[in-house]
Amino acid sequence: MRLLWHPWRGIPKAYRIFVAMPALPRLKPAPDADRITIRYMVPWHEASVIRQATVDLILSHSVLEHVVNLEDTYQGCALWLKPGGWMSHQIDFTSHYLGKEWNDHWAYPDWMWKIIMGKRSFHINRQPCSHHLQLLHASGFDVVCHLKQSGTNGIKRSQLAQGWRGLSEDDFACAGTFIQARKP
Repeated sequence: MRLLWHPWRGIPKAYRIFVAMPALPRLKPAPDADRITIRYMVPWHEASVIRQATVDLILSHSVLEHVVNLEDTYQGCALWLKPGGWMSHQIDFTSHYLGKEWNDHWAYPDWMWKIIMGKRSFHINRQPCSHHLQLLHASGFDVVCHLKQSGTNGIKRSQLAQGWRGLSEDDFACAGTFIQARKP
């Protein structure tokens, strides 16, 4: 297997990958790969569902904005990854079209947000980029790559609900991020 992008060099050919994307379990290893194991591990409710220090790579794409307990999730990832293991996450901070503007989910107070979400099976947690970075660092990860996508033409800062008025300018303008982190 040939990996072209710099941060992935040095990761061994044999992976044990845990992903949160339904299409991936149907993939088969490339004929030239030594061994690739892909396991679909969603939903999970305890870190003990995966043995500690057995995972080389964790991928998520548009998943972490739906996770209610991010702290336990990042701590679980830290337990599962082997030393030197990698994580790659694409996180969407938009309102997922629940309103007219990309960031109007921050205009609603918590009590109203609960009504809007109702009994939906998938919620968005509304946590900004800085919260994810803080949890990554608190869980012992080194952030190796962090690319942000800016949102435009959203709500004005004056329209933020009381609980979101403390958002930094970076968080207020961040519509999405791509983060790669490594466990030392």
